[in-house]
Amino acid sequence: METFVREHIKDFIARLGYQHCEIEPIEVVLNDNIREFTIAGQNEYYFLATDPAVDGIEIFADNNYIVVDTMFRATKYWRIREFTGNITITIPARQNQVLEFLRVIPQLKWQ
Repeated sequence: METFVREHIKDFIARLGYQHCEIEPIEVVLNDNIREFTIAGQNEYYFLATDPAVDGIEIFADNNYIVVDTMFRATKYWRIREFTGNITITIPARQNQVLEFLRVIPQLKWQ
């Protein structure tokens, strides 16, 4: 699946007109002490890399919105949904989850 996701990212970046991108993992830890986390992802794209185990997690971005539930996890291509702009992730009370995103930073290659 990881190869599929990376190929999708490569195609996605090319469709945007970029020749190259940097990809790095970003970890978000949510629990009772930190129930909401915001990523300032302007000019970057984030792809969810881990399977969210907790129902009710919400990811709200400038371009996308999801609520994690059984139906969400049943979809085949949930890993290729991109998030960009201000990305706010929330978790229900008394739940814990570590989420990993792939942070994609588009770049032009200079010859």
